[in-house]
Amino acid sequence: MTLEEIARKVLRNYLIRCHKTISADYPLIANMLPENAVDYLNTRLELYLKAKNNHHTKFCLLVANHAGFEMKGTADWKQAADLWIPFLTHKQHIRVDNKPLLRL
Repeated sequence: MTLEEIARKVLRNYLIRCHKTISADYPLIANMLPENAVDYLNTRLELYLKAKNNHHTKFCLLVANHAGFEMKGTADWKQAADLWIPFLTHKQHIRVDNKPLLRL
């Protein structure tokens, strides 16, 4: 299994655990099974990254580290950072002073 596949699996499992909290902010997924909701949300970013015209829109990541989404300890943050690297290094990711923008 590649690092990317492992990262996707970790993120998917994390989002499944957080479905109840996420669905409060995204009513569209509230009635979906957690597994389906996660696939729906993840697919959007993947489709954007693969789109031929993604050069028209920049993006950045927003880290939600609050109740229901906590990353506790160095290991959690390391795992998250490993997952974010492909996004932070994407040519359309917003940069400030040549550093990727990460909203907390």
